Amino acid sequence: MRIERCRRARARRWFARYVDDDSSTRISVFDFQGELVATAIGTVELGVPNVLYPKGRTVRLANVITLPWHRGQGYATALVRDVIAWVMDADRVDLSATSEGQRIYEQLGFSFISAPRMKLVLENSSRKRTSTTGLVELMVGRRPG
Repeated sequence: MRIERCRRARARRWFARYVDDDSSTRISVFDFQGELVATAIGTVELGVPNVLYPKGRTVRLANVITLPWHRGQGYATALVRDVIAWVMDADRVDLSATSEGQRIYEQLGFSFISAPRMKLVLENSSRKRTSTTGLVELMVGRRPG
């Protein structure tokens, strides 16, 4: 129960911070007769510009959710289109598709990429980070200390 309360508190803080920030977040929702029935969220991720992605900006599409009894009405498609229309000055839109959503994304032009994806889940993201100062100094030819 405590973990659930902490998760909800973090989510509330996140939404409070980003709900009105149109420059980095797009929160699209579909309301049916006063009930929130579908969502899609786009967030801007900044990276280093490179040859493939000269702007260094990616939009991460997440939380594309439609309540089961409202599926098949086109809500998710409309919300994903809204996020894509919001995307300005970005190189691409990334997402992790479920098998249920794959058809929608393919119809909107998304395709699978061949690059292998990896991730590291940090179990305690608030833990104290190790300093990398020594490593940086070694890389430029100086000894730490």
